Amino acid sequence: MNYIIRRCGKYKADQYIKDKTDKNGHNVIIDCLLRGYHDQHLAQNVGSVLQEMAKRQELAPMLLNQIRITRKKIKQPSNEKDGSKEQKEQPAVNGNDDEYEERQVIDELFVLVQKPSFDIASDAYKTLQLLLTRNKKLVPKYLETNYDKFFGEFNQLIQSDNYVTQRQFLTLLSELLLEKTNFNLMIKYIGQKENLKIAMTLLKNDSNAISHEAFHIFKVFVANPKKERNVSIILWKNKQKLLDLLRNFHNKLADKNEAFSNERSILMQCLNDISLPNDLKQKLSSRKMRH
Repeated sequence: MNYIIRRCGKYKADQYIKDKTDKNGHNVIIDCLLRGYHDQHLAQNVGSVLQEMAKRQELAPMLLNQIRITRKKIKQPSNEKDGSKEQKEQPAVNGNDDEYEERQVIDELFVLVQKPSFDIASDAYKTLQLLLTRNKKLVPKYLETNYDKFFGEFNQLIQSDNYVTQRQFLTLLSELLLEKTNFNLMIKYIGQKENLKIAMTLLKNDSNAISHEAFHIFKVFVANPKKERNVSIILWKNKQKLLDLLRNFHNKLADKNEAFSNERSILMQCLNDISLPNDLKQKLSSRKMRH
């Protein structure tokens, strides 16, 4: 089937697959492929087909924007952190409407990357990564339309207790933010103080690999010449703590890697230059004068 997908123009596979999509966006072929991920014996086979679809400009728009699948709602535990969203999910058939939900393909992939099976999770991640990085003209519009939902899920994954998941999604976030076609996305993401707080927390992670990946996210916040007010205030308030952290941050790597050493030095200089907004400076000066 991969051979046919790669040559979808010649074999008209794209039109065949599109014709299987109903007015509600349900497509029996793609639905079956995604359900195959729930079976460890099928996961890599269906994954390879979905990955070929994700690479094709004829089919990627369907996966990103058009297709909808029906799955049982995921119930989050009320009193404990859910490290895995593993559950048996099947299409709704004469069930209670409250128990099911419509998802986009990326929503389903977010569920699949959290499967306990490493093979399933890593293959689903590869599909998601291809879909988000190989379609540079389509992705900015998708992310703009689905920003809140997408990064609500994404920010949970970069804080995951699963080391592999956390590292994979930090790498993917860095790739998305630094992609030129995602410039508006980057400006919006680094303008939100909640995202900055996550990056600052991850800088202190015990894992060298995680903290290093977080460094590449954090530097985008600091290097932005037009920081949002709330972002500037948080950086100013934590300036000294951040400088102390960065002064001894990955010293062994800095000794071996001149590029990283230079990046760290520039970042520290940028942090050192951050000041309070003028109105807050005036308020602070007024308070000091009164005392």
